[in-house]
Amino acid sequence: MDILKSIFEKYSNNEFIVSNKSTFTYGEFWIQSEELGKKLISVGCKKGDFLFIKLENCENYLQIYLACMRTGIIACPIDPDLPNGRYKALKDELKPRFVIDDLNKIDRLKANHNIDSFQNNNFIMLYSSGTTGEPKGILHTTNSLIASARSFAQLSGMNERTIIYHHFPMYYMAGIFNMFLCPMVSGAKIVIGNRFSRESMLSFWELPKKNGVNNLTLTPTMAISLVKVFRNDNSIMQYIKGIESIISTGSYLHRSTFDEFKKKFSIPLQTCYGVTEVGGTITFNSKEESELFMDDSVGRFDKKIEFKCEGTKTNPTEIIVRTPFMMSGYL
Repeated sequence: MDILKSIFEKYSNNEFIVSNKSTFTYGEFWIQSEELGKKLISVGCKKGDFLFIKLENCENYLQIYLACMRTGIIACPIDPDLPNGRYKALKDELKPRFVIDDLNKIDRLKANHNIDSFQNNNFIMLYSSGTTGEPKGILHTTNSLIASARSFAQLSGMNERTIIYHHFPMYYMAGIFNMFLCPMVSGAKIVIGNRFSRESMLSFWELPKKNGVNNLTLTPTMAISLVKVFRNDNSIMQYIKGIESIISTGSYLHRSTFDEFKKKFSIPLQTCYGVTEVGGTITFNSKEESELFMDDSVGRFDKKIEFKCEGTKTNPTEIIVRTPFMMSGYL
């Protein structure tokens, strides 16, 4: 069964992507991704080839991801600000068949080929942060990430009423998994904003409020930054209090950050945990559980996932995870 096609047929008439330039339903986005897939094939890309994507956030970025899922071309998202030396090293290592670093490139391509029916292909190559050594290329299949997205969407309560605000980099795991794949498998809506930055903080809440965003993801650094720059605005404050879920991801949530955010906005940050190797975010704290803020708790997990802790509860030495959403392997 074509799991991607079934998702987009089920939610065909739902609004999927909203940006400052355009709005797409699931059905329209599916057609656009097919045209893009045909264009990539027409320039010689084929199953198993690497495609470099070096763009700023835009709806086209997400269309490229879907086109890669449908064709078996392996997406390699690249930070647009990556130093030239590192970028050249990546190109030499992976030898991409094609590079999309300008949207005009897509417009100039011709869609002359058909797309084969969906298979469980290798879908995306992401590099680790390198905090524990040399950055490693992490490969995931479409099926593993879709299954993982369905698991987390269920844990976190996403559904067709959910409206996500996408302000993370689209080359970053949370920008792919939490803010694209999870809402995609849920029939939810994605509102695309600018990447979070110092410049965007003062007006951060305007677009979510305008579009009724009810599901938000922040890093702890983003959360504390928003606390510090917020100037009391009653209408925005009332909107924030009504948000169904604000998830903290990306790094450890300290109690001081939790307390300051809750004191300012009267809503708790909900912790979760995951790493790219295990298929994204795999645990989640509900709003009610987060109100209690149990130190070091990162929430519940899917029954298909197993955890084993080496050492003792007070002095753990290693956490071992068994998950069906595991990466295919390192490059």
